[in-house]
Amino acid sequence: MGTRNRHYATDLTGAEQRILDELHARIPAGAELAAPLPRVTPHRRRASYLSVAAAVVLLTTGSALIALQARPERPAGPPAATTTSAAWTVDQLVTALTRAAEPATSEVRRRALTVVISRDEGACRISATEVEATPASTGAPRSAAGTLRVRPARPPAGLGCATNEPAKATHDGPSDDLARTWRDLVAADPRLARAADPVAVLSALRRTTGSPRETAQDPAAYGTMVGKLCAASTADCAALTWTLAVELLSDPAAGSTERATAVRHAAAAAQPLSTAGATLRVPYLPPGETGFTGAQPVPAELTFDPATGALRRLTITDAATGRTEMLLPGS
Repeated sequence: MGTRNRHYATDLTGAEQRILDELHARIPAGAELAAPLPRVTPHRRRASYLSVAAAVVLLTTGSALIALQARPERPAGPPAATTTSAAWTVDQLVTALTRAAEPATSEVRRRALTVVISRDEGACRISATEVEATPASTGAPRSAAGTLRVRPARPPAGLGCATNEPAKATHDGPSDDLARTWRDLVAADPRLARAADPVAVLSALRRTTGSPRETAQDPAAYGTMVGKLCAASTADCAALTWTLAVELLSDPAAGSTERATAVRHAAAAAQPLSTAGATLRVPYLPPGETGFTGAQPVPAELTFDPATGALRRLTITDAATGRTEMLLPGS
């Protein structure tokens, strides 16, 4: 420090004075500062160089505030978009179904995975069953007969249960009534699905109306068929209409036209109870031993593939018992 000039950092050089004069000139006309900037002449000694630094900071801040005040006020824009998943609507579902590719085969064989989740006193048990049903293609056109294959399977991951208890009941062979054979298996093993029956709707429809797939190619004819079925069964028509839609969505041979017709008709009868992501919560009518007659509607969740509209999961939960049943078509 002793080697520095005694005027170091106490006098303004010519360049520093020019900078300060330029800053003075940039102050807008009429602007008032908290304190006037000092005028420093060459060789005038300052008490501290910090006074000039403070003035520069004050000037810069003041200029910025004045510039903001002079800027015209912008109208408030819309709130920022959130990243939450938008709930699906029936229109979006129909659009996805209409754009989906037509089935490459007319195969009538049904494949599905059924999952049962039971919660009791803090314990959670899960069981999965692979089901393959093939309706009879010969004989009476309204026959509920066919072949049925039932065997234990591995449950999907991420369902929140650590205890896997595969169902023990199995079947592999012909059946005079697919739904009745399934009910016999359920009676022997409660770990099989009851409400989300993989063959009950198929059997009930084959006994009463035959396959609704051909009828759904004509929206007017499909509406007439649904009305007659509702009247004949004296069932909750809104729930029955959604059940028919699920049946067509699960039919591997149903095309985009038939599926879209069924969904449109179901939504006209009863809009979804709620939506979340690609899931619709709708009224559903699980058939009983006498088909749809006397059946009681339940809330069901239908989860779709957003790109194609394909039904990925039917979920029915009994709030009283904590039992959840799932049907995953095509698995």
